[in-house]
Amino acid sequence: MYKNLIILLTCIKGYAKNIHYEVKGSAFYSKHLLADRVIGDNQEFIDDINEILFLGVQKNPPLSEDIYKIAWTEMPLTTDNDQQNYTNLYELLVKTVNHLNFIIHQDISAAAGDLCGRIASDIQQMTGLVWKQAYPYMEENNIHFEIKEEGEEWTF
Repeated sequence: MYKNLIILLTCIKGYAKNIHYEVKGSAFYSKHLLADRVIGDNQEFIDDINEILFLGVQKNPPLSEDIYKIAWTEMPLTTDNDQQNYTNLYELLVKTVNHLNFIIHQDISAAAGDLCGRIASDIQQMTGLVWKQAYPYMEENNIHFEIKEEGEEWTF
């Protein structure tokens, strides 16, 4: 389940970086900064997962090359439509929130609970910011993604 979390964080980081340079128009700079903010601490969180939840319990972390291979297939393609791109990013964030909620409801160590809680707070905040950006487009196109308090395990 932690490997899947790393994959989701890698997808968020990669997709946000892609759309970071794809935005255009009068709102370019604010959308550009929003994508930067979403990227935020994802690499640090990935390092913490590897160091605390794998190495810290005497397990080898997954190889980056294996993570990138899977993330590459799971990451949405960017489009010419900024709002669709932010909707795609929002969907990735919701999947991640749901996966984190799933993890937190499992029988996990105190360290895992603390780390996943910190990641969940950050990702849920980013989810709200991206939702605010994508909401008019999603509402207009009847697109909805559910955040589940009990979570839902994400698998590739």
